[in-house]
Amino acid sequence: MHYPQVLVYEGDGRLAEQLRLASQDNKPRSWVLREPRGLESCLRLLRRAGPSALVLKIGKDLVRELAIVDAVNWSYPETAIIVVGDTDNAVLAGLAWELGASLELFPPFPRHWLVEIVTGFLKPSPSTCRTATLEQPEDELLPPDEEV
Repeated sequence: MHYPQVLVYEGDGRLAEQLRLASQDNKPRSWVLREPRGLESCLRLLRRAGPSALVLKIGKDLVRELAIVDAVNWSYPETAIIVVGDTDNAVLAGLAWELGASLELFPPFPRHWLVEIVTGFLKPSPSTCRTATLEQPEDELLPPDEEV
């Protein structure tokens, strides 16, 4: 079984540090935190099975960052893509959404929500949980007919 993984793509390391500290404060870390430096690294890490989330800080090199959003969404649509921005930019948030971002975290929304957002995306959904099935034939489950 693979642990869920969180890929953080950014230039300054602040988001990764926020996720790292939050996971140390609470219970043992429930995910593996990785910091790829390029598109190829992201795609290679996403090849392995298990739930994944990509946290991508946008604003430094828009073409490259949006290309990563598009490529990850195209190659691994089950991966949650969380785009984080420093300034309130509805056009950029909309473009990230159109390219496949699962959520955009731009001001005025606080950055400290990131930990809960990532945790929420990595929890198994009810559709992926196994359901119990009855192994007995249906006639054994019904009470016997009473004779009058």
